[in-house]
Amino acid sequence: MKTLESRPALADGWATFVKGLKLSKDSLLVFKPIRHDVFELSCFIDGVCGESCFTYQRYSDLGLTVYIFFSFRTLLI
Repeated sequence: MKTLESRPALADGWATFVKGLKLSKDSLLVFKPIRHDVFELSCFIDGVCGESCFTYQRYSDLGLTVYIFFSFRTLLI
């Protein structure tokens, strides 16, 4: 991570990161800011991250994708 125009930016090593996690085209990364220079990253690979999952629907005519998140913990209660 480095600073570009006073903002944090992902830069060097991104290709290695993607290959190391085996991210595919439909993987989803969720960045949760902790501080201005630190964030928590959740990687949804094949729609799953820990006890959570997501599904999505693409609306090509509208040019948007809608993501719906679920927690396995919530689904089991």
